[in-house]
Amino acid sequence: MGPRLEAIAGPLEGATFVLSGEVSIGRDRCSTISIPDATLAGRQCAVRKQGEQFQLHVLEKSGTVLVNGLPVVCRVLQDGDEIKIGNSVFLVLFSDAASDAPLTMSELELPGGSIQILRRNSGPQRNGGSEDTLFAHSFSTRLEQSSARLPHRQLD
Repeated sequence: MGPRLEAIAGPLEGATFVLSGEVSIGRDRCSTISIPDATLAGRQCAVRKQGEQFQLHVLEKSGTVLVNGLPVVCRVLQDGDEIKIGNSVFLVLFSDAASDAPLTMSELELPGGSIQILRRNSGPQRNGGSEDTLFAHSFSTRLEQSSARLPHRQLD
């Protein structure tokens, strides 16, 4: 199928978008990938083909664009990168092998927080495992800290 973005979360979940030339992403109906999400700018970002590479460029800084959990302004995309734009999550796929494999989500509890891990089950790996880890996201404990300050009531 070639280079593409697969929506794995958000209003477009399950949709696939082929990458060629320039693909704009935003709330505007004129964007190549138009997402009904009030947190996005009209043209939030664009993926542009530059030679043999694809680069993500943030066009409007009104919202944060994350690649593999880190904020970006411009970045060369790699196979398996995860892009979070507003409430949507896209998986960058250049190869055809892993795209049909099912995704699994797991959560690892750690002291002071947790890590959410997204994996694609794609068969045996060199290390003997059977999953590719595509995304690991650490959740902040600010919510836990702020809820500790709230008054608690015991229910009878």
